[in-house]
Amino acid sequence: GLTSSLSKAREEIASLQTEHSQTRERMDALLEQKKADALEHERVLEKFGKLKTALMGEREKAGLAEDQANHAEALAGKGCYNNEKTQVLHLNKNPLALAIREKYASELASLNDVICVLRAGSGGGEDVAIEKKKDIDAQKYHQRLKESFREQISLFRRRFIC
Repeated sequence: GLTSSLSKAREEIASLQTEHSQTRERMDALLEQKKADALEHERVLEKFGKLKTALMGEREKAGLAEDQANHAEALAGKGCYNNEKTQVLHLNKNPLALAIREKYASELASLNDVICVLRAGSGGGEDVAIEKKKDIDAQKYHQRLKESFREQISLFRRRFIC
């Protein structure tokens, strides 16, 4: 009985040693995996830090760009422009020249009407009223042209200046 017990104990020791060596191998593999995971974790943290720094830098640049855009918009609203970058818009029909031509043409027409009336011998009171009415129409037309021109200039500035 003693020998059988000794042989069983030796078999148990052998199986325990085998199990111990297998456990040791698994532990070594897990330690290696832990080291690799720790390195990967450090790499990810470093990359995250770089991305966070880059994001903050981009946010700051975006804020500065927005401030510059607001400043440029304010300057454009005041009529400021950059001589180096500003392009001149040449209109085929100059609104100011057209308005002046219209004013003088209407004034000339009203004066011709006054001359005709005076030659015919009618009273002059009617002629003054006609002349004032045509002058007011020319002024309204001139004012409308100015407004239209201002709108076109502001549209142009919004698109091409600053």
